[in-house]
Amino acid sequence: MALTRPHYLIGSAADLRPAELQRVNPHAKAAIFDFDCTLAEHGATELPPDSLDMIIQMGRAGIWVFVSTNIYDEEAHDRQSMLRKLRDPKN
Repeated sequence: MALTRPHYLIGSAADLRPAELQRVNPHAKAAIFDFDCTLAEHGATELPPDSLDMIIQMGRAGIWVFVSTNIYDEEAHDRQSMLRKLRDPKN
């Protein structure tokens, strides 16, 4: 398994595109992002359009996207519901 080193820097997670990820790691099948301060501003309740676009592009390129967070209780439930809509906008 090939891992991309954490010292690879970009201006914003939203700037990452599938072709760039695959250039850095041709074997990349997934990407993991933290929600607060990576995909969205701290305390945000929704993804900004540029982060959402990046996630959609990754999915279309066959790259699994995982979102992590360290929240809990009702806030975690709300975040889970929001992220679930990315998989199935009807829910």
